[in-house]
Amino acid sequence: MKKFISVLILVTILLITFPAYAFQNEPDGFRGIAWSSVLSQSVKPTQGYYVCINSPDAKIQYPEIPYYNPSDTMQLGDARISQLTYYSYERKKMTPPIFSKVNMYFEGESNVKTLEEYILNRFGPPTEKIFQIKDHNDLGTWDIMSWKGSKTILELQVLRPVDNGRYYATLWIMSNSLFDEIESKHIKSTPLKFNNGI
Repeated sequence: MKKFISVLILVTILLITFPAYAFQNEPDGFRGIAWSSVLSQSVKPTQGYYVCINSPDAKIQYPEIPYYNPSDTMQLGDARISQLTYYSYERKKMTPPIFSKVNMYFEGESNVKTLEEYILNRFGPPTEKIFQIKDHNDLGTWDIMSWKGSKTILELQVLRPVDNGRYYATLWIMSNSLFDEIESKHIKSTPLKFNNGI
């Protein structure tokens, strides 16, 4: 009887904790580059799409360096990627920056719907969903879905426009182990205005 109760307790703990720390096909990096590895020479520094990295606010708020790969495939499943940015993080001064996350940007209603279908088919149901957050510039509402695993966090943000506006989506894929460390180094400052209104 004691053995049965011990097994029951163990199974209950696994059922409670497992969905929060795993999702199907959880990656350990992106396109063969593992989290915390040094980015290769084919990945070049860039200003990135969202943030002017040369601004003082950006340097204070974002301890990561954006990169791009000029020979990258601008496709995820059947969805076309408009912009793809890699980020690396310098953990200590004078050490090589390590790969921390990637951001992809998508445009167009059918393209965004193709992306959503691909993500749900590949990774299963999200571990968290927040729907219909009003956009600050009144462009529509944002639906946010996230998948949190032991190694990786995915966050898909989709703008549902008003008045036949343009559909946008951003997909963040990031290292779970580096996420809290990087966030703790962000210094709160004046919010930056992003290109897509969020």
